[in-house]
Amino acid sequence: MVDIFDEVSEDLRADRARALFTRYGGVLAGACLLALAGVAGWQYYQSRAQAEDRRVSSLFLAATTQAAAVTDDASRTAAEAAFQNVEKQGHSGYTPLARMDEATLKFAGGDHTGALALWDLVSKEANTPQAIRDLATLMWISHQTDHGDVSLLTARLQPLLSVNNMWHGLASEQMALILLRQGQTAQARQRLQALQSDNTAPQGARSRAAGLLSSIGG
Repeated sequence: MVDIFDEVSEDLRADRARALFTRYGGVLAGACLLALAGVAGWQYYQSRAQAEDRRVSSLFLAATTQAAAVTDDASRTAAEAAFQNVEKQGHSGYTPLARMDEATLKFAGGDHTGALALWDLVSKEANTPQAIRDLATLMWISHQTDHGDVSLLTARLQPLLSVNNMWHGLASEQMALILLRQGQTAQARQRLQALQSDNTAPQGARSRAAGLLSSIGG
């Protein structure tokens, strides 16, 4: 009798499975197809994105190579145009880097206003990584430490002075220079001494701090 009940139970399960498949089989098949299409679409998107990254990366590398070979106004203008071409691609990663490098070229060529405007633009772009935005702010400050508005420079420097900021060593150096410009030698000396002993700061900044301390009797 047990075998009979088992067979009946198996038959019922089979019938129920056939009924469910008949009723929902099309839906399940459609869901599977959609899932497969989604995977294929994502792989295609990834492939296109990687190809675009490589394409813009090549443009940026070429512009960087041109910038390294600048010898006169004509070659500088050509290198700036190469970086501008990278910016036109609208790549979220390379656009701010291209603007930073274009700004450096402009400043070296005497276009200080244009350079400062580009650094300022990058520093305020919400979609740009914070580390790059902070570096742009630092560049904007460092290129006018000796003549820019002290209150404005100091205000924009404050967030970068946090020990949690990756640029705090370089920011501290700029703050010391601003203090020296104002004649606040004691405060500048204190900041330079802290910078000199800060193992997390770049070695170049620490060396410059030592040199400044020596020059001001620190």
